Amino acid sequence: TAARIVWDGQIFQTENFRKMPWMQTSKIIVHDKPVGQVEVCYLDEQPESHEEPFVKEERKLLNTIAERLGKSIERMSAREALRKSEEKYRSLVDSTNDWVWACDLEGRQTFANEAVKTILGYDVHEIEGILYENLIHPEDQRKTRQWFKSSMEKKKGWKNSIIRCRHKDGTLKFLESTAQPSFDSEGNLTGFIGIDRDVTERKRAEEALKKSEEKYRTLFEAESDAVFIVDEETADIIDANEAALELYGYSHEEITALKAMDLSAEPEKTMITIRVSGKSFIPVRYHRKKDGAIFAVEIASNDFELNGRRTNVSAIRDITGRIRAEESLRESEEQLKAMMNHLPSGIVMIDADTHKIVSANPSALQLIGASEEKVVGSVCHRYICPAKEGECPITDLGQTVESSERILLKADGQKIPILKSVCKIMLKGKEYLLETFIDITDRKKLETQLQQAQKMESIGTLAGGIAHDFNNILFPILGFAEMSLDDAPENSPLGNNIKEIIQGTKRASDLVKQILAFSRQAGQELKPIKVQLVVKEVLQLIRSSIPTTIEIYQNISNKCGYVLADSSQMHQVAMNLMINAYHAMEDEGGKMEVTLKEIELSDDDLTDPSMTSETYVCLTVTDTGSGIERHVLDHIFEPYFTTKEDGKGTGLGLAVVYGIIKSYGGDIKVYSEPGKGTAFHVYLPVIKSRFEAEKTEAIEPVPRGTERILLVDDEEPIVRMETEMLERLGYQVTARTSSIEALEAFRNAPDKFDIVITDTTMPNMTGVQLSQKLLETRPDIPIIICTGFSTKIDNAKATAAGIRGYVMKPVVMSELAKKIREELDQEE
Repeated sequence: TAARIVWDGQIFQTENFRKMPWMQTSKIIVHDKPVGQVEVCYLDEQPESHEEPFVKEERKLLNTIAERLGKSIERMSAREALRKSEEKYRSLVDSTNDWVWACDLEGRQTFANEAVKTILGYDVHEIEGILYENLIHPEDQRKTRQWFKSSMEKKKGWKNSIIRCRHKDGTLKFLESTAQPSFDSEGNLTGFIGIDRDVTERKRAEEALKKSEEKYRTLFEAESDAVFIVDEETADIIDANEAALELYGYSHEEITALKAMDLSAEPEKTMITIRVSGKSFIPVRYHRKKDGAIFAVEIASNDFELNGRRTNVSAIRDITGRIRAEESLRESEEQLKAMMNHLPSGIVMIDADTHKIVSANPSALQLIGASEEKVVGSVCHRYICPAKEGECPITDLGQTVESSERILLKADGQKIPILKSVCKIMLKGKEYLLETFIDITDRKKLETQLQQAQKMESIGTLAGGIAHDFNNILFPILGFAEMSLDDAPENSPLGNNIKEIIQGTKRASDLVKQILAFSRQAGQELKPIKVQLVVKEVLQLIRSSIPTTIEIYQNISNKCGYVLADSSQMHQVAMNLMINAYHAMEDEGGKMEVTLKEIELSDDDLTDPSMTSETYVCLTVTDTGSGIERHVLDHIFEPYFTTKEDGKGTGLGLAVVYGIIKSYGGDIKVYSEPGKGTAFHVYLPVIKSRFEAEKTEAIEPVPRGTERILLVDDEEPIVRMETEMLERLGYQVTARTSSIEALEAFRNAPDKFDIVITDTTMPNMTGVQLSQKLLETRPDIPIIICTGFSTKIDNAKATAAGIRGYVMKPVVMSELAKKIREELDQEE
């Protein structure tokens, strides 16, 4: 027997194959279609009939072979198609700019394409295993969890949902997310497959467009005149503001279905248009309202292009009242004069050509202080807005009414402030100026009183803080005096002197009560607030007004507790400190650093007897400006004391800040060095909730130690203070006021010291340079560097230089003690 297979035009056969009459054939079927055939012929013998039994068996076998060949070919075809499909779709996924991802039922990333690097900054291997939720902005995580939960329950995905994600560098990204569920072969939900598109720029553009549209829509609707936008070609009304709807009596749908000429009551009348500087002005036309009423209008219009469409915007003002007034004037000058004579406002009519007064009412004559004979015929600016001839301020007045504050020069030479309004009118075909004015002397006095009241309010805030401190001084004086009086002999000179002290103290106490009563401010509401929210708001407001030559850095802790304060006053405190920092760097530029954190102050850290050792919110505003001289520092919180040039300060800013902080039971400290900058530290007590206040909490003791410390600072008073502070904590201190001497002492006995505390700015060798020399001698020595500024050193730079600890001056004892123990305990 010989066999041959014919497949896809190719022939595969045995050597002895040749066609014979009794050759048997069977088709190879794949996917219900014939793709080839198997042929068999018999060489050994020639059957008499194709219906012989053994031929039937051979055909059966032949069919079986063909069927198996078909299935095998079908499987190979499917595998090849699958491989090609996977390659095609993998290539498609890798080439797309969208982030293609897959996650399991917990939301962990199991797959991501290379686009995730471009969109979120992560490499593919970094993103795998991360919870999808952790990539989402905190404010959107709850929404995302709800999507995920709902999708799992319904076994459905989501489509075109906008979420905010965090880039690896911390920036915000807007993604448009679409996802579908994935199932295993048994139909069980295994996770989700999604595509996220970066739409950050689109969202920003949309937000900018929305704000722009809202801005111009607000202006459009705020216009008191009726405003229409009309297609120039078709005259269709495209839009109308609320004033237009109210004036004409139509709804927005009704008016936008009309054409511009539908509003006219005289559509066939030739329109007289005046063009000035490219703008059109139509003096008087008559329009018809929805109810049929006819009224006079004044139209000002301008052409512009809107979305490629030539349009016209027209502002229409109802001048019916003005027209009627002009008609009344033409009909009866006597009636006008009668009205003018009874009005309390001064009214004068002026020839528009000569600027001479042609009439004046009694109120005008009374304000000017001259007779009608003297006033009429004189130029108007002789008395009203006095000016040299030819410099009249109303020369360019159009058809509008102008109102402004001016000066009236009375006949006796006295100047009084007036509020003047002027407009042009037509009387018997001649143009006149109608001016009205009122004496606003009383109003100006009230404004001055208001300004003075605002100043007194600021001084009152300061007075409250001063009175608070003064009372704390008087209280022990009075107490010790009374105890001394008990010990003094009766009717002795000493006892009489003590009585005088007591009487004087009581008088001072009464004075304090008056000051406190003066400092009370109506409307102040003290309530628990989060200072970090106020500080962030001020930073956002102030950024736009500070030039880019000044860098702003912020380190605002969101974990700070509540303080009892007035939010507007705290806004004033933060704004004053930041504005002062800006003014200090306005000419040369620099860096402003704003820090907010929560700290613990011990009794040794407190300088104000009224303060208690507890938790405080500390707001620090640091600048790299010119600094403050030492003799000036003692006066910066005094009212009206200022070193700024005229026009840049009243001298009340820091005084008010001081009063506000003291009224809250807090404190404010300042650290400054000439030529290096200034740092203000504000301490505000953290309030506790009712539940926490009821608990008795033990004050955490200041950590102590016995280790050996090398202390380096070029300021002798600071060295003495820090030495005493550290020795009270139990440490053995070796102090040096020279960085050169400190380096020599360390090199002579490097194992003698357990830790080094050094200042930053010192002559000959800075603290950073000293630290590098020390680490060269002994790489494992812990070093804490102290600084009042961050111009040359900050936490990151200190760490990069091998310096472990970094603290800002002034350093309270508890903070320094904790930092020392933190660094020393690392060694253990």
